[in-house]
Amino acid sequence: MVDMAIIRFDLGAPEIDAEYRTLMESYQSLANSTNPTSEEVIQAVLDMIGYASDHAAREEALMYEVGYPDLKKHKKDHEIMQRVLGNALTPLLFGKQPGEEVVAFMEYFFIEHMLTQDAAFVAFLNALPRAAG
Repeated sequence: MVDMAIIRFDLGAPEIDAEYRTLMESYQSLANSTNPTSEEVIQAVLDMIGYASDHAAREEALMYEVGYPDLKKHKKDHEIMQRVLGNALTPLLFGKQPGEEVVAFMEYFFIEHMLTQDAAFVAFLNALPRAAG
């Protein structure tokens, strides 16, 4: 499980950081639940699906707008995340556990994706020339 003390959600882009904190709270509900088929877990997965979709769309639109060269790879990660979350929901609705692979993938997503791909995007944004104003 991801240790919140290890990962600091401060990539230097306040909107992205805030969105990740919200996604992480839902992930924590899923990962820490003693009853993986509880209403709380179902709601956490639903929240992650909706919020991840909105976050991905906003982030990808910004990437497109600024000409981010790794947009295609980043978008693919988002699509995989959304597919994994969607696949987790069906068993939950029938009273079954979502499977360890869902929790493991979300842990990957919050560590690997955020600390590599999102950090690289924030670095790209910070390197862009600022408009004089």
